[in-house]
Amino acid sequence: MVGLRPFGLLADNRPSTVAGLATLTHYSNGQSVLEISVANLPPESSHAANLRLGTCSNLGPIAVALGSVFADARGAGKSSTRLPTTQIPTERVTVVVYQRDVTDPKGVGGAIVCGEL
Repeated sequence: MVGLRPFGLLADNRPSTVAGLATLTHYSNGQSVLEISVANLPPESSHAANLRLGTCSNLGPIAVALGSVFADARGAGKSSTRLPTTQIPTERVTVVVYQRDVTDPKGVGGAIVCGEL
């Protein structure tokens, strides 16, 4: 389990207050599940998420695209992504959630929450 801390600006240019947890669980069948749980997202919103190489202060390239984080009416967001354990990089990797979802015509925007696994 790793803490996710506010990072960057929200889509409306206010400083991010989004924070939460990411939990990576490995199973004996060669699968892993990465669960993201965050608070303070805009209500009823969706956000792209991924694993990136590097650290929050030095983000590298995207290593693995994760499932979108969906926020409820209170701004509590959740995501659960199942993937083969072999797809998870062995080097330092960071969980990142973005201002918008991949389906947004404006693009995903900047990072709003970050945590190093």
